[in-house]
Amino acid sequence: MKLNDIDLKHGALFSCECRVRKPIRKTAITGTQYLAFTIEDSNMSIKANIWSENYNSTVNIRELDKVVVSGKIKEFNGDWLANISSIQHITAEPENPLQLIPRSMCPSPHLLEQLHNIIERISHDALRNFIYWVFADDYFVIPFISAPASRKHHHNYAGGLLEHSLECAEMVSRFSEFGQDCSDLAIVGALLHDAGKTVTLRNVDKFSPASYALDHDALTLEVLAPYLKRLDAVNSDLAVALRYIWTWKNHKRGNIHPILTIVEAISVADKISSALSIEEEAFKGAPEWQRFSRYEVGKSSFWRPRFDKSNLSVPLMISRNQIATL
Repeated sequence: MKLNDIDLKHGALFSCECRVRKPIRKTAITGTQYLAFTIEDSNMSIKANIWSENYNSTVNIRELDKVVVSGKIKEFNGDWLANISSIQHITAEPENPLQLIPRSMCPSPHLLEQLHNIIERISHDALRNFIYWVFADDYFVIPFISAPASRKHHHNYAGGLLEHSLECAEMVSRFSEFGQDCSDLAIVGALLHDAGKTVTLRNVDKFSPASYALDHDALTLEVLAPYLKRLDAVNSDLAVALRYIWTWKNHKRGNIHPILTIVEAISVADKISSALSIEEEAFKGAPEWQRFSRYEVGKSSFWRPRFDKSNLSVPLMISRNQIATL
């Protein structure tokens, strides 16, 4: 059961897998001790508590722990409260780790549903399992859903990495010419093409030797190596194909085109997503009549042609000197 499957009415019983957020030991006015926290998944969160008689104090419940909880819903102070009667750590790999991504850690939580939907389109079992292995690792998933895609260029805001990755995956998924299996491979390749940024942009507000000394492309294989090794044992061709997708620029071997054509789609999707983000930033706050703009950080210029014929008589409100600088 997911949290949003819980019947939110007084006295309703439930049992579900979820995350622990902000656990705090408290003492009621009666002197009884209890643990207050929030249970959360990728869809929603509910305040919860568990009383000392139902909670073994020797069990260490920590922030972001993956747990199975059972209990009863009650109405308390105008809100819903989960009165937990049982809590256990999840020790095995969850069936669907996407469901356990903590929603409050994502600056753009609506994107988590989009992430879930595009991964559910992957019909190839080995590729979907590979994605599940990757997203079961908090060391990867937390920065992936919260970090920017860059410091000063495209998608340079919290959650930008997830947004950019999803845009690329959505674009390549529309190429029906590839067929289902190749489309699945392209989605995985596009979704994780910037995996190295979970290292270089993990703590964007602080200087990092990794972000200064290393290119994120050089770290992508390192970040995904444990899961590629598992995929090697299941389907070595797919593991090699993903390695090629993320490193193909180093393996051109005189070819005009990549030896996997889907790389062309991923590369173009990456460029389009990045350019659209920079164009939006360049025109931010500009008046509606403005047709040219420049993004100084990347020295990129953009033009938006008029499509409304009724406006063709309106003069182009930009000087020749301004055009010369574009």
